Amino acid sequence: MSSVVELQNVSFSYNGRPVLHDINLAVYTGDFMGLIGPNGTGKSTLIRLAVGLLTPHHGEVRLLGKAITRFRDWHRIGYMAQKAAAFNTSFPATVQEIVETHLRAQVRSAGHLDSTTIRKKVKHALELTGMEEFRTSLIGELSGGQQQRVILARVLVSEPEIMFLDEPLAGIDYPSQQLFCSLLQHLNRELRITILMVTHDPTVIAGYINRLACLEQGTLFTHDGQEEIRGELARTMDSHHHLVYHQHQLP
Repeated sequence: MSSVVELQNVSFSYNGRPVLHDINLAVYTGDFMGLIGPNGTGKSTLIRLAVGLLTPHHGEVRLLGKAITRFRDWHRIGYMAQKAAAFNTSFPATVQEIVETHLRAQVRSAGHLDSTTIRKKVKHALELTGMEEFRTSLIGELSGGQQQRVILARVLVSEPEIMFLDEPLAGIDYPSQQLFCSLLQHLNRELRITILMVTHDPTVIAGYINRLACLEQGTLFTHDGQEEIRGELARTMDSHHHLVYHQHQLP
């Protein structure tokens, strides 16, 4: 099985304060990997390094077999930033416009698509996320869960092979979280989209992912398979489903 995302001996600091130290991570084709850890451990930093928004101070990031410094096929990568759907209720754009604007911006940098093809791609992305019936609705009028699915459609419209999602479940209710995770599982299994997803509540995603990465004190640990994942979460969650200190054996 080939790795499509690799972090090799990656270290990163903010203003001299170490956040990540000698991180090694391989995400393989078809993975649905969750990334967890206590607040402030560098989960979002890791994601931003993986998509080229930050540059490691040491080590190398590789996407689809290429060093990220030489990677140019960004249409194959989807990124959903933290709090991406924090829209003002008066934001004057429809669901269709939100998704279409993103695709047109990518087309300008990557090549030409005619208007008919763009409309078809937008329609397909909205259908995949269950939001096609809301295409003429203003984005600010939707619920938090619906807004997150629109932002997911905006990521999907360019037909990425890999998606990086930073806390997409934050701020939405439990039923919406379950719906969102079920949707991601469908995209992973049926469309074979590889997913790396940061979450603050790993119990929500436990039944959907096939691999789990845990950040602790700047060090990364990975767990493979449902049995190992559930065992790890049983050790690291308290009775209120809050993430507590990981009991990994640190070097």
